[in-house]
Amino acid sequence: MNPSRLIAWASNIVALIAFLYPFKQKVELIENSGLAEVHAGLYFFLFMVFYRAQYPKEIIFVLLTIQGIAIEYIQPLVGRGFSVLDMVGNCSGLAIAYALSVFLSKRSTGPARKTSEKS
Repeated sequence: MNPSRLIAWASNIVALIAFLYPFKQKVELIENSGLAEVHAGLYFFLFMVFYRAQYPKEIIFVLLTIQGIAIEYIQPLVGRGFSVLDMVGNCSGLAIAYALSVFLSKRSTGPARKTSEKS
């Protein structure tokens, strides 16, 4: 397995543990800043790490969207709360990352430049 793919999977495992770990005490920094923004940022990061590891962006988007929604349904089983706003945050981070990846791929594979040599 190449190093960028290993980093992508390790990042995802760390994120899953963080989302499913039952905190007994609320983290003030996250509580005051808004949890949806934290979720959006994390899912943006995860998408870009997997995209950088050269996985197809459509597959990354679908799988991480399913994961982001499923996590919210699993959280009550481990002592955490269900939040629609967190799901929206997850999906919005993914949507922004997907749009950026489409933009970057179009920019890198844009129309070929014509070079004209004067004779």
